[in-house]
Amino acid sequence: MSFFTETIPSFIASIVQWFSELPYKIGVAIGELLGKIIQFGLDCWNWVTTELPKIIQGVIDWFAQLPR
Repeated sequence: MSFFTETIPSFIASIVQWFSELPYKIGVAIGELLGKIIQFGLDCWNWVTTELPKIIQGVIDWFAQLPR
């Protein structure tokens, strides 16, 4: 009898609570996703401005050292 009077209502209440928290959890997930996308963009920009010139200079130096 306690199954019908206690367990089922508490299960239904937990489902209602989960759905009520869902918008907040979706917002947190979207915020984290945007943060990661922005961080990826910054990392790409830093790589392009620091490492790519080194790679290009290495290629230029390699071609400059070839015999003519």
